[in-house]
Amino acid sequence: MATVPWPADLPQCAASWSETQRDPNVRTPMETGPPKVRRRYTAPMYEFAVGMVLEWTQFQLLRDFYDIDCAAGVNSHTFVHPYLQAEQTFRFMAPPEITSSGPLAVSVSMRWEQFPGI
Repeated sequence: MATVPWPADLPQCAASWSETQRDPNVRTPMETGPPKVRRRYTAPMYEFAVGMVLEWTQFQLLRDFYDIDCAAGVNSHTFVHPYLQAEQTFRFMAPPEITSSGPLAVSVSMRWEQFPGI
């Protein structure tokens, strides 16, 4: 899996950002008694909802970045984490969603995931 840098012509910070830790546990129901619980993985994994406001030309650049550079979400990319202020590695979980924000602007919603150690 290749890691590509976030394009310099796109915003370098997100307009909105929310972060959720994935549940690391697997629960297996038993015939009697409480469910068995085991860890699926030991390092924390996170999912992010990222929002940006772009000009139309920037959205075309983002679309090409997703489709070509990130191979429609197969390859990961770098981005500066908003509160850690360090470059981290992320991967798209789904294609970017677009909403009109006026005649020449769009709001883009993206879902990213981050794995430990990549």
